[in-house]
Amino acid sequence: MRGRHSSRCDTGRARAGAAVRLAVLPLALILGACSGSTSPGGAVYTAEQVSCALFSRDDAAAVLGVPAAAIRATAEELYAGNWDCGFNGGGPDRLVGFNITLSPGVEEAAVDMARYRSHLETASGTRPFREGLAEGAYSEVDGLGDEALWTAVNGTLAVRQGNLSLQIRLPKDRDVQVGMARRILAPL
Repeated sequence: MRGRHSSRCDTGRARAGAAVRLAVLPLALILGACSGSTSPGGAVYTAEQVSCALFSRDDAAAVLGVPAAAIRATAEELYAGNWDCGFNGGGPDRLVGFNITLSPGVEEAAVDMARYRSHLETASGTRPFREGLAEGAYSEVDGLGDEALWTAVNGTLAVRQGNLSLQIRLPKDRDVQVGMARRILAPL
């Protein structure tokens, strides 16, 4: 049995509801078209766009101060979307090392970066680092990717650009690492 409203009243409500939905639909479509899918800043890169080849032997030679011909390059895809890249210019003090990771999306990469910050904060409170980190666990690096930080905890630069994360381990010089990151990200 029907409620207290007549079928004529229910039909009127259905029409009014449909009219409101139709009136709102164009606005929703316009707003949807104007908003991008790269929310926390950045593009979504693919494996075809990213590899260790973003940094060449010549780039490594300039960093290490040795001829490009003297450099041995290594590139290993550790798993889908993660590459370990290295350049050896002839000894333990002549090394370049970095890692590139592609997350499925920008949001996942941003969450990973936030998690890394949290881990650095935790590490900075442990005995080996507690008094030795005058500038704190990490410092932000402005103007590099969507977000970047350098840490004295392990002497690395971490950069996120879109869904790409870059961690430069070697050499340990912050300014050199920033220059390397700019070179790696430039073609993207």
